[in-house]
Amino acid sequence: MDYFSANNKGEVCFRGAAVMKGYYMDDELSAKTVDSEGWLHTGDIGEWLPNGALKITDRKNALFKLAQGDFVSPEQIEIVYLNSHLVDQIFVTGLTTRSFLVGVAVANVSLLREAIAARSELARHADLPTEKLLSESDVRRFVLQELNRIGKEKGLQSIELIKNIHLTSEELTPENGLVTPTLKLRRHLLKQKFAQDIERMYAEETTL
Repeated sequence: MDYFSANNKGEVCFRGAAVMKGYYMDDELSAKTVDSEGWLHTGDIGEWLPNGALKITDRKNALFKLAQGDFVSPEQIEIVYLNSHLVDQIFVTGLTTRSFLVGVAVANVSLLREAIAARSELARHADLPTEKLLSESDVRRFVLQELNRIGKEKGLQSIELIKNIHLTSEELTPENGLVTPTLKLRRHLLKQKFAQDIERMYAEETTL
């Protein structure tokens, strides 16, 4: 993952007398969690700060690699994009066979209508039914450009910017199973639910 000890950043591991040796009657899980040298792998990505404090920055299982070999952190990208008032929730994803990211966003429909009504080139869409509004390529392009404007301002790298977006009005909730009770995204379920939309976004990569 391009983490090196010289950079003081990588997966957080513990070893010592108080650290467990493994899971009861589960050798496979034990081998994945505690390595041959006794280090317990937490799955957290962290870095040492100049004052000696340890800062947790990500989860190892949330990172994934794109086709060109770059690892990206979707959670960090999502946090940046949520600075936009046009979206209430966003799910950033990618494929190891593709070189760019795409996103699924829950639009703040009322604020989105206000924003496009104020733009002459988009105003004709402002009163469309919600489903039609969110499927319009001009509207999707507008939201995508707004998100990436914020992304650039907040320091996202080019590889971290989504290249296409699907908009929905369906909230991601614990009740529909798409987030946990603590509102963490259930990424594998989101990829399943929006599989056709993700496939479509990659197919139309040059048209949005």
